[in-house]
Amino acid sequence: MDEQRVIDLEIKLMDMEHTLSELNDTIISQQQRIERLELVNIELNRRLAGLDQGAVGDIRKEPPPPHY
Repeated sequence: MDEQRVIDLEIKLMDMEHTLSELNDTIISQQQRIERLELVNIELNRRLAGLDQGAVGDIRKEPPPPHY
């Protein structure tokens, strides 16, 4: 191989390593965001379940509103 070809390959390798590093950083950031969103989802589901438990019973047992 001539020297210029080796240099070109080294440059391409450096560029690929840089791109790989950027992709890895992006994946790490996305995973952290997914984990935060999962925690929010769990908390919202917990709150929603609490609302269901505190909800009024059978609506047919309630007296009709005064305008009837």
